[in-house]
Amino acid sequence: MNTLALTSWNNNVSPLFDSATTLAVYKVKEAPVNHDLSNKTLLDKIILLNALGASVLICGAISGFSMSLLLQHKITVVPWIRGPINEVLAAYKDGTLSTMRCYCLPGCGFRGHGKFHGKGSGGPFCRHNSTQTRNNV
Repeated sequence: MNTLALTSWNNNVSPLFDSATTLAVYKVKEAPVNHDLSNKTLLDKIILLNALGASVLICGAISGFSMSLLLQHKITVVPWIRGPINEVLAAYKDGTLSTMRCYCLPGCGFRGHGKFHGKGSGGPFCRHNSTQTRNNV
């Protein structure tokens, strides 16, 4: 596993990258390290991710602008994820994260989220959107 970063809140993946206040960073065979993102701009977050060597970011929803900047900085983004960090991390490690709808935010486009979340297109960055060409899991 490369260096992996997850936006976190109460031991869960935070629902929105843009307003996340904690970043959990995992490196091979090392304990996770949390970094405070409070009062950090988007550029500060990207600089921190690069300084930490993070090649993958798992997060909840994310704005198109943030996604574009992260991709420009060669950070693979796995968006529209929810759930307990330890479960999400385990699913990522064993390659099942992208196939398990229980870790998808409502509206990501994965069928079966329920009728109360609109069409569920998830926009162009949902990894279940068949037209997506982004660098995702």
